[in-house]
Amino acid sequence: MKRAFGELKSVDREPLLFTLARRIQAAGLRGGYRLEKTLRNRGDLDVNVRRELPNGVAVYVPLAERAHDAQYLADYESDSIEQMARIVGGYGTTFCLLDCGADIGVMSAKFVSSIPEIVKVVSFEPNAVSYEYLECNSRLLGVDAKALNMGVGDFNGKAELQWPEFSTHDHAAYVVPSEEGSFEVTTIDELGLKGEKALFFKIDVEGGELAVLRGAKESIESADHVVVLFEAHPDQVRRTGVDPVEIIAFVTSIRECEATVMESPGEGIDPSRPFFDQFPDQIFNICLHSSTRTVEDAPPPSGVSPAHAQRPGAHHPSQSSSRAVRTPPRSPTAPLA
Repeated sequence: MKRAFGELKSVDREPLLFTLARRIQAAGLRGGYRLEKTLRNRGDLDVNVRRELPNGVAVYVPLAERAHDAQYLADYESDSIEQMARIVGGYGTTFCLLDCGADIGVMSAKFVSSIPEIVKVVSFEPNAVSYEYLECNSRLLGVDAKALNMGVGDFNGKAELQWPEFSTHDHAAYVVPSEEGSFEVTTIDELGLKGEKALFFKIDVEGGELAVLRGAKESIESADHVVVLFEAHPDQVRRTGVDPVEIIAFVTSIRECEATVMESPGEGIDPSRPFFDQFPDQIFNICLHSSTRTVEDAPPPSGVSPAHAQRPGAHHPSQSSSRAVRTPPRSPTAPLA
């Protein structure tokens, strides 16, 4: 993000010529990309466009930097969001969404728009420019929402953003502790969420996913229901050395969960093997969704593994059409094969 929200004019509709350019492109005709480039060079796209989503939710998007038309926004992560709606909705209760690495708030908006069980949102974004958009967009969610210009991890203190060698894009930046840092970092447990009965974590923090969850251990333990959606990025895994199966293992050491790879819901995850030895070298979204039991609860009846135990009468989201993979509890420090 190069320009702050307040530096650009906010409009309810995209420029008509931008709509025309995109329609020409979609039709496969010549001239559509040239027209869009001309509009960009003239500054016609230097606006914040209000995009309307279903169920009264809206989001402002900087058109010059996120030149996505309305259809692109509607389609963005739509399959994963549909699966998440089934999983979250399967619990039959309301949820608090914790959007860690919220950027400008598009995913918060899409989740709230599609999942009526989300009645509260707390979002975190350390990038000051992106945060200006996030703060504005949080007010358009129509639910109890708070945006924090902070990082989130397993410590409290100051930090700065750094970029990996493989990318200079804002979306690739990660949090590094620094006494001279420009923003604060907090933990989820510091928020005092023990009164929240159901928590939905969306975590996209470029390699800091395990740190976020370590800082949320008490919250994960105390909630009746927990859903965790995190990004598995092969470049960030190589940078940090933290494998997605370690993240799964940490959560399942706290409470029973099923793990679903959103892009391959029928594929199982072997907890003894590195994730990207099992799946292609591309970005995946992994969802962990809990039963009502924590690991410290009474053991299951003889002959039933902890991963398959379920309290009598408790509804489990695996009853949805999404084929989940059950991952047994495992020590978070167990070595990978």
